[in-house]
Amino acid sequence: GETVIENETEANCTTKKSYDEVVYCDVCDKELSRETFTGGYGHILDAKGNCSVCKKMIGKPMFFVTSGKVVKGKTFTVDVVIKNNPGIVSTKLNIGYDEDLIELLSYENVLFDTTAYGPVDSEPFVVNWIDTVHPNNTQDGTIVRLTFQTKEDIDVDMIEITVSYDQEDVFDSEFDSVVFETNSGFITVIDVEIGDVNGDGKINNKDLGLLMQYLNSWDVELYLDAADVNGDGKVNNKDLGLLMQYLNSWDVELG
Repeated sequence: GETVIENETEANCTTKKSYDEVVYCDVCDKELSRETFTGGYGHILDAKGNCSVCKKMIGKPMFFVTSGKVVKGKTFTVDVVIKNNPGIVSTKLNIGYDEDLIELLSYENVLFDTTAYGPVDSEPFVVNWIDTVHPNNTQDGTIVRLTFQTKEDIDVDMIEITVSYDQEDVFDSEFDSVVFETNSGFITVIDVEIGDVNGDGKINNKDLGLLMQYLNSWDVELYLDAADVNGDGKVNNKDLGLLMQYLNSWDVELG
């Protein structure tokens, strides 16, 4: 018979994503094969490794994709980050995503000068860095910044972007494998633009005024996803302050 998925567990801050791929006989229903797959954790991480859900900063060596929000049909960027790097001379990462939901448009190299990349239109997207003529590199930070385009007709609330690697491809100057945890990026799909609190397609003082009323317990309605302009999962005075800075042309970003 065809392969079926069983025992699927979604990732969260304490549990890795996992599932079994099982094949049964179509005639006698006997189990013929079972293979267990394990993915990363489900922290909602920013570029510094802070989780907006459990409020903790990751403390183990980790490759992760940053999380964020996107309006349907719009572009968004994520960072592929290395954190708590114990020292390596090689890493080859595979960035996975659902091509029916999003399209990779471009990449920007950030951390390692000699990084090579696979074709932009291939999935998974390959990020490959190796430097075996120098001592271990212990740098932390964004390895590459990726820009995606969402499809217009998607009907999902969340898009997952995964990062994975083969154990033999991550090693130190002694050619010993180095173990990293992995964590996906989770992109929340919303119907309005971040900062467009009243949903009229514009970001202006009307949005600022409405958010101020809401925070002072006025009986008003607004788009909470759009009002969370700093992306920390809450709507409070930090969002009000950031939106005010944005509207006064400070060098800040919403979302």
